Amino acid sequence: PGIDRPALPLSEAETGDRGGVYGYPGGGDLRIAPFEIARQTLARGTDIYDRDSTERDVFFLSSGLAPGDSGSALVDSSGSVVGVAFAIAPDRAGVAYALTDTELEAMLTTPRSGAVNTGPCIG
Repeated sequence: PGIDRPALPLSEAETGDRGGVYGYPGGGDLRIAPFEIARQTLARGTDIYDRDSTERDVFFLSSGLAPGDSGSALVDSSGSVVGVAFAIAPDRAGVAYALTDTELEAMLTTPRSGAVNTGPCIG
């Protein structure tokens, strides 16, 4: 609300697709890091509290992302958002991870009402 520009469209992507990750690494200036989707997988694990099971549709990226790029949009060559970066591999240079458009669409269509409790994340 209040931005006089339309939202970027969402689009599907697949292995081999390329584009740019629009992020602010380290909280600095905008940087566009190139990416290529290396693989797509259904990641299964537990939530950050190690309590509940979770599944996410995830892209493995070949990209030089840095801390602070989490939450950055993956934009393909047509200008569509195809995912959102969420992590970098701590043990493999040039490897990063992103939620797919399917995950992003599910988050964007989920009704939100009011504040969300941060739980034990902020103390």
